Amino acid sequence: MWVLYLVGPPLEIAVGKMRFLALYLFSILGGSTFVLFWETLPGTQLALTAGASGAIFGLFGALIVLQRQLQQDIRAMVTLVVINFAWGFVQPGISWQGHFGGLLAGVVYAVVVLLLTPRLRAVAKRRKAVSSGLPYSEIRTSVFDQPAVLTTLQVVLTLVLGAGLYLLNLSLIYFVGLPS
Repeated sequence: MWVLYLVGPPLEIAVGKMRFLALYLFSILGGSTFVLFWETLPGTQLALTAGASGAIFGLFGALIVLQRQLQQDIRAMVTLVVINFAWGFVQPGISWQGHFGGLLAGVVYAVVVLLLTPRLRAVAKRRKAVSSGLPYSEIRTSVFDQPAVLTTLQVVLTLVLGAGLYLLNLSLIYFVGLPS
């Protein structure tokens, strides 16, 4: 939870409260989906997992994508993720599958939904304009920067991604089953 305290507020300010909540929940769902998927593979043992670490790794993944989009150095964040991910292999009782699934879900959510956020796109465009020598006013905006289109698209994408993971969870449970 200490990491959530450090990483959460800056990310929430950057993307907004609702997108942050959606990212967090989507990352939890992604972590649990990957755990279920992994445990359906032949030769793996079923284990009970619980916790929010998949969501934390989802926040890490989203931060890496956003830092890359803003042309910031991502080496420190990648190093932090690698160290924490490796710890799951050293310390027994840690679900590396949940961490990986959460990280993957955070990256997917950031690419699909967060990069459509006008505030983040505007910052990236300003940085590109300054680095290329063009005045910012000469850079064209996208139709996705329109608030109504953007909000509708983000809601639809979030629902589709979340429903897809939920259905994948249900199908894994239905077709593979859980031990009694």
